[in-house]
Amino acid sequence: MPQVVVSYIALQFKEIDEHKYYMSQREKREVDWREATEDWTRVHAERFHDNYFQHVSEIECICNEKCPQGCRGISITADGEIDINSCPMEKSDLHELLKDG
Repeated sequence: MPQVVVSYIALQFKEIDEHKYYMSQREKREVDWREATEDWTRVHAERFHDNYFQHVSEIECICNEKCPQGCRGISITADGEIDINSCPMEKSDLHELLKDG
């Protein structure tokens, strides 16, 4: 799979995870991944896509610095859960690269 696709998916999952956290805080309950993904897609996906590809060269440079052997992206745990922690990109770094606040 091309590096751009792997990093796009990994960083998108990090964005959704952050959105899930803030949704849960706002709603005072644990929001599941499906609900957070649907809401994030409706509210943020287009902007993420535009920002990612507007800054893709810079993002790929940083990704290659953090993961010189190639994007580790995301992984699936033994119990079938999504593990986004294999990507070392900090959320603050991601927002800075995407220029989205």
